[in-house]
Amino acid sequence: MRSLIKYIVCSFVFVTGCASEYSIVSPSLDITIPAEEPFEVPVKIPEHPIQEIEVPEIPEEPEEPPAFPDIEVTPLESELGSLDVLAAESFEQNFTISNVGDADLEILSISLEVNDGMFSLVDSEPRSIVPSDLSDFISIFHPDSSGAKEEYVIVESNDPDEPLIRVPLSGEGLAPQIEVDPMFYSYGTPLIGCPEELLIFIRNIGTTNLEVSRITYSYTPDLNFIIDEALYGEAPWTIFPGEELEAIATYEAYNEIYDLAYLTVESNDPLEPVVIATHEGDAVRAGTITDSFIQEETEEVDILFVIDNSCSMGDEQVDLATNAVSFITTLDASGADYRLATITTDSPNFIGPVLSLGYPDIVTEFEAQLVAGVSGSATEKGLEMAYQATDIGGDAESGGLFQRPNAVLSIVFVSDEDDWSTLSVDTHYVPWFQSLKISPDKVILHAIIDDPADAIYCGTGGYRYIDAAALTGGITSSICTDTWADDLETLADGSLVPNLDFPLNEIPLPESIEVAVNGMPVVAGWTYDGYSNSVVFTEPFAPEAGDLVEITYGYYSDCP
Repeated sequence: MRSLIKYIVCSFVFVTGCASEYSIVSPSLDITIPAEEPFEVPVKIPEHPIQEIEVPEIPEEPEEPPAFPDIEVTPLESELGSLDVLAAESFEQNFTISNVGDADLEILSISLEVNDGMFSLVDSEPRSIVPSDLSDFISIFHPDSSGAKEEYVIVESNDPDEPLIRVPLSGEGLAPQIEVDPMFYSYGTPLIGCPEELLIFIRNIGTTNLEVSRITYSYTPDLNFIIDEALYGEAPWTIFPGEELEAIATYEAYNEIYDLAYLTVESNDPLEPVVIATHEGDAVRAGTITDSFIQEETEEVDILFVIDNSCSMGDEQVDLATNAVSFITTLDASGADYRLATITTDSPNFIGPVLSLGYPDIVTEFEAQLVAGVSGSATEKGLEMAYQATDIGGDAESGGLFQRPNAVLSIVFVSDEDDWSTLSVDTHYVPWFQSLKISPDKVILHAIIDDPADAIYCGTGGYRYIDAAALTGGITSSICTDTWADDLETLADGSLVPNLDFPLNEIPLPESIEVAVNGMPVVAGWTYDGYSNSVVFTEPFAPEAGDLVEITYGYYSDCP
């Protein structure tokens, strides 16, 4: 390109100045100009010809383009396959990062997005990659449970276009996976005594066989757990993928105590080898009731005399019969409802009829029975004969004409010799007699024998009879005494025990029973007997005649 430049050639005017004025110096003009005042100077510009000058074109220098890094990751996704978890299989995938740009590529970080432990990275530290160079890192897949797994590798760099690259990873874990259904169950508040049932399922929702090695159930007595071993066999149990094992838990409470149980299932599930399910229940009573009683003034008592009928007992039998009236008089005065019967030391059969209050000429009949004769066996077995008489089918069996279930049983052994029965006093005979009653306090054994401790000695000593009396709180009197009347009165009084049994109208919750006598709580001296459904007092704590006995308790009811 050519440029035409016109220019004017003229004479220059030089101007000098000072603080107060300017001067223009010219070869033909000398003028003084006041300070700060406008002044026009005529200038004549002579005409000159315009000259054209050709200026050569200067070439433009080209701009260099900017340099940038450019990231490329291969592969951009990875399927890592199906791996056996129990065999600890793993798979490695190599990744390459290339810099296809023309500036250094700065890898700021290589990380996992989820980072749940089933994928890991090797050689993932930050790095710098020059243009046209590359660098590798490795992803390792090692599943710890069954099912499809997903992850993302995040590569962060200084690439201006792709500062963040997400590389998807996927794979599958092959393993058993347990499911216990339900994991928690509450039976709520059912009625006590009413059973509740719960179906429990142990499933394999994994992809390989589940081996259940053990199932334990820690529970209170009201909770229970059953696996049908006839159907499933014994442990260990194999559950195939998609299948289940069924069990039953039951809850049947018999008290008002909160119940809690833990079902523990142990298996080869790699993620949850021990699974614990919880069951609970808090049963309630059907209602509350109070049974009231007035302690009776009279008591039922059944008295069995066992008379030694050996040849040495003639005088003693006569003395006993002579004072029988004292015994009967004491019983009549007590107001007790009594029955009397007599057997011998060699026979369990009654001598004569059973006597009771109101029997015609009862004293005469009782005297006749006490004189049992002296032709009996010299091997006296009073304990054995009493046992046979009170056994099932015996003359004195419970529920028969003589022995009433709720009456006090008093057995009086009269002998001048010791007992020759073959079985133990404390482990056989006494426990047998006590088993005939709800409360052992309602069995009393007395002994009228030759007491070795007594000053008067007239026989061979009745040691086994003494032991029997001592074990039941009975009275021991000497057969050698001449105070038969007093002794028989004492025996009569000793055979009278106040009423100890108070039968309940409903089946109670034993721990809920509360006893009060005349409005005052009684916390000791009584027990509940489930066999007879009664509250039974021990004799020292027995209510006195006329006392108000109130027994309050929660009770069962029919189940819905």
